[in-house]
Amino acid sequence: MRLLCGSYLDEVGDRLSKEFEYRAKTALYGPYSALGWEYNSTLQGIAVFVEYTGSNVDVHLQNNNSLLNRTQILHVYKYVFQQLKCNRLTAKPYSTNEKLLQLLPRMGFVYECTMKAYYGSIDDPIDAVQYYLPRHVALEWIKNAERRLSTSRTRSEASNSCSTAV
Repeated sequence: MRLLCGSYLDEVGDRLSKEFEYRAKTALYGPYSALGWEYNSTLQGIAVFVEYTGSNVDVHLQNNNSLLNRTQILHVYKYVFQQLKCNRLTAKPYSTNEKLLQLLPRMGFVYECTMKAYYGSIDDPIDAVQYYLPRHVALEWIKNAERRLSTSRTRSEASNSCSTAV
């Protein structure tokens, strides 16, 4: 899987935003940055970051497999908390996205509020449920994820060296 990074100022960001707008059926306004994950030349997932305040950034996610995998989550967290140095990450999923609404609290996100008729149209309003992820929770998650990845790499290398030595 290949990681793509872009913003509203470059070609990669333009490609990611167009795909996000198509998938989410919504327009992006204002400056943004984006991460994308590509596998076999097919875009598998997109994270778009908007409304950056210095302390917070909002994330909007689209993924072919409905939920992000651990590597994708690690990329998002490292970007927000290590590169942007935010204190929190805000997610505003549709109130109808039951899988994500169940997953966010398990990932350390804290419920903040429900925003009535935030998405959709006048004829078909959809509420948004706002969650935030505190910095200390994300940094602990990053540390644990990197430890798991290094352990799995060590096991993989050990099994590869054993099988090639025989």
